[in-house]
Amino acid sequence: MHLEGHPERGAERMAQARGALASLARHQAAQGLPPEACSVVVCGDFNEGPGSGVAQLLRQGWAAAAAPGGGAGANVNGGGGAAAALLADEPGEATQPYLLQDAYASHPLPYTRRVPSLASSIDQLWVSAHAAVTHVLHAQDEKADAAGMPNERQPSDHLPLGAIITLPAAAGA
Repeated sequence: MHLEGHPERGAERMAQARGALASLARHQAAQGLPPEACSVVVCGDFNEGPGSGVAQLLRQGWAAAAAPGGGAGANVNGGGGAAAALLADEPGEATQPYLLQDAYASHPLPYTRRVPSLASSIDQLWVSAHAAVTHVLHAQDEKADAAGMPNERQPSDHLPLGAIITLPAAAGA
């Protein structure tokens, strides 16, 4: 997913994330697969940090809906907060059917994007909660990246993310 980049548009990011997950759920339902029977990987440039509203939505299956102009997830390094405006299924919240875990929760990255005036962790990798994350990629080099990215070592202003995950055996396999 590549979510809205403006720091004050947390509501748009929440709606984009919910839309992508709803599309996935519709596709799975058309195949006769309930969300809990599927393994899911969600990753991309979320343009907000791992403590944001979208992260809460992915981790818990629900989040306080973000207000237009900011709200939950407005701060790219996390934070955010509950807000009043509704996007949602129930007054004051947004929901999605998957339980996910942040692949980098045990080994957080100091940054995933670095430009001369800002280092932030806005790129994320989430996997089904039933999966085991056995290794994550740490591509940063704080000394080489200090002047910002892209640079000779990193061809993008965003670091690559990666993980080795183990999925449980399918029922009846």
